Amino acid sequence: MVSSKIQSVTEGWSRGPSNLAHTDNFRKTELTLSRRLHIITDFDATDLDVYSISEMPNRGDPFPGTTFAFFEKANLEKVSPIYYRMDLEYRGEFGAQNPSNPAENHPVFTPPVIDLNDEESEEEIDEDFYGNPLINANGEIIEGVTRPFTDQVYTVSRNLFTFSSYAQALYRNATNSDTFLDWPPGTVRVKSLTAREVSQAPYKYFQVQAQFVCRRPYRTIPAKAWWKRVRHEGYQERIGDVPITFSGGGGTGATAVAIVNPSEGIESIHVLNGGTGYTSAPTVAIGGTGTGATATATVTDGIVTSVTVTADGSGYKSKIVRALDDRGDPTSKPVLLKPDGTRQRDVTAAFWIEIPIYGSLPFNALGLL
Repeated sequence: MVSSKIQSVTEGWSRGPSNLAHTDNFRKTELTLSRRLHIITDFDATDLDVYSISEMPNRGDPFPGTTFAFFEKANLEKVSPIYYRMDLEYRGEFGAQNPSNPAENHPVFTPPVIDLNDEESEEEIDEDFYGNPLINANGEIIEGVTRPFTDQVYTVSRNLFTFSSYAQALYRNATNSDTFLDWPPGTVRVKSLTAREVSQAPYKYFQVQAQFVCRRPYRTIPAKAWWKRVRHEGYQERIGDVPITFSGGGGTGATAVAIVNPSEGIESIHVLNGGTGYTSAPTVAIGGTGTGATATATVTDGIVTSVTVTADGSGYKSKIVRALDDRGDPTSKPVLLKPDGTRQRDVTAAFWIEIPIYGSLPFNALGLL
């Protein structure tokens, strides 16, 4: 009886021969064929539940598409709490005992054909080869810079007994979790995967062709060769609903705005208008609902040029408005952010996000090599 704890069973690939031996002066051939099943289960499923699947052949059942290889044993591997791999092994022989059997010339036994080519693409970059950020003379990020990436493309052609379109879809969205074609995990993805069913008596098989793109990691580790790297950008900052006033210092007209951090403390204060006529640093008063925040002003040539927060305080409310540029004017350009979401004005310390856009699967399990 099939267990109710089995969620799905998918056949990945069937191929052969995994083992081939000639006997009786090469007139008889012994071979081993294999199939792989991918099984998704409930968390509490046991090996016995997995062995109960309806796809499990009985001893002596023939390998699909043949009359000379028969099921002998199954090897079960628990990959994760809910994922099993089952390898089904079939053994048989042909040749001297049955000269009329054309299996010895079966196209599936033809070795794979592997071609290698280069492929160039333009990819956007945010750093130079040495890891320095791409910025202009004003320290602003330069966008839209690309560089050519030269990838290696392997085309592998092989005949298989069975082919799973479901497995095809899974692998189209994955990179290799194992070393494949001598490339380390994370550096290979499937570019294309096609199959054509051939039914030509006495043979029935699939002609499968796969293209694998191999990328050398650029400014990252091999496991992240195909990850997408983006700047953590935003158009908005938390502008405090906090009055900032200047008194004393002999001048007038200075205004500023406060940036409030997620903990409701004063992150920073940006000067909007430096005013005129200041002969000394004015006193900075921080209003609003919070308490404990203090700051000092810096004056250059009669103008308030900056305000330094000396204590961030707590309890200050904020509202979300457009970000300010380095002159204190509202800007529609993205700004670089810190991990807490506030603005990062030091481009070399900006917050970057690396996004895995592909999954990870064992490519050798495809059975193409």
